[in-house]
Amino acid sequence: MKRVKNGLLACLYTVGVVACGGANNEKVYDDYIGVWQADGYNYALHIGVSKSSANQNKEYSLKQYSYTQDHCLLQREVAGYSLSELQQIVKLGHGQVVFEFIEPGQSLSPGIRYTKQETLPAACRHNLSAVAHQKNYRFDAERDFDIFWQTFSELYVSFDEANIDWQEIELEFRSRLQLVQNENDLAVHFAQMIERIQDGHNIVVKTELTADFDASMRANLASGEVDVYSYPLKPTYADLLIEEYVQQNNIALPLSNTDKQNAYAYAETQLDLYYANIFNLATTEVHARSNDHFIWTTLENNIGYILINQMDGYTSEFLDLAADKSAAQTQIDEAVAELQDTQAIIIDVRLNEGGFDEVGLVYISRFLSEYTALYSKRAAPIQKREIPLDVWLRPDGEIQYLKPVVVLTSATTFSGAEVFALAMRERANTTIVGERSGGGFSDILLKRVSSNIAFGLSNEVYTSPRGEWFERLGVPVHHEVSMPTKAQRENGLDPMLQRALELF
Repeated sequence: MKRVKNGLLACLYTVGVVACGGANNEKVYDDYIGVWQADGYNYALHIGVSKSSANQNKEYSLKQYSYTQDHCLLQREVAGYSLSELQQIVKLGHGQVVFEFIEPGQSLSPGIRYTKQETLPAACRHNLSAVAHQKNYRFDAERDFDIFWQTFSELYVSFDEANIDWQEIELEFRSRLQLVQNENDLAVHFAQMIERIQDGHNIVVKTELTADFDASMRANLASGEVDVYSYPLKPTYADLLIEEYVQQNNIALPLSNTDKQNAYAYAETQLDLYYANIFNLATTEVHARSNDHFIWTTLENNIGYILINQMDGYTSEFLDLAADKSAAQTQIDEAVAELQDTQAIIIDVRLNEGGFDEVGLVYISRFLSEYTALYSKRAAPIQKREIPLDVWLRPDGEIQYLKPVVVLTSATTFSGAEVFALAMRERANTTIVGERSGGGFSDILLKRVSSNIAFGLSNEVYTSPRGEWFERLGVPVHHEVSMPTKAQRENGLDPMLQRALELF
């Protein structure tokens, strides 16, 4: 699972984000109450009162609607927030007519922007669909198909770049709807549609959903017991190793369960060899943190080496940005302190498939000399007139490493990891070596249809400060070198790492 973003995921978990407010609680209360809308995300939010007593004891409710031009459903409904809790889940500003929802621990990058509205969108007022946990719900494959198709049509980031005719896909798959008998059939139907797009941030999940959509999705994904349909544009290195095994053993497709197990075992063995070839070059102790997702050492010629294999998953908590950022701050400070006397540092994110943008920003802050513009992001639909939000970062930490840095990337480098690579291009004295990254920058915008099917899509545009957009292309490199072949691995060679070392 990559970075999953939804407009209200922060509502249960955010701490330490205090919105504007003064001594007059009634006035603060009035600022939050009402309808809010995030156009580029097709979310509407109603904040109301769920319990009315003395002002200091009032409790507030939040209803999140997901809508398209023709359809609307109540995606999430929660209640019982105190005023102080309400102030902790939003960042209110711009004359109390704009606020941001942010993820737990988010402080370095923008959240989803909502603006105050007089009423809910027309579809929510006139065509609100019941959802699976409600008594009046009835399965309707055609309605859910419309919701799914329209959501992608209105929000998806790059049909033109993918050379996809979404209307043609609609006609093809709508004609097959008579074959869909239940939710499982419909989930497969949707999965076949997103397979045409080839975007690792487009997902389909068949799972039980409750009134608290976020909590049910979080629990179900954390369990690891739900199938997530996803089809990346570029194969990962592990995918290539499995393909390597299949080809060298002349195995026919589809793979049997035994063949799958053998292929996975082969890939694991080859990855062990790949890592052994790296750390055989170590000249000092190898330090590992965060479940081996963050490792550092020194290589020959006094070159520092930092391996970052994920931008999340550093603790036992699932998708806990605050905990992951805390771990990231500790381990990057340890690494930089130990490597400060090296002549350069190589940061290896070749096999990093993503995580939180903010974890990457924590790392970058230890390599900056000044306040630096790193990238911009906005919701994709041009017709929504979403204003790009610039991400600037200040140096942080006790030590800033300002000597040369090389970043190693591959086609496996994806999502939050390639946002890291995109941002590091703005640092002086930085070289990128390897392959262009995977080409998927957007967070995953989570939605649902009326049945027990959730889905996600890419809806955000990330650009460099110069306006460069690398969606589906990947972050470009200064020196192009391929990942190690089988022969190179077996001979102890890593040409990409060797090329980086040759720069010094």
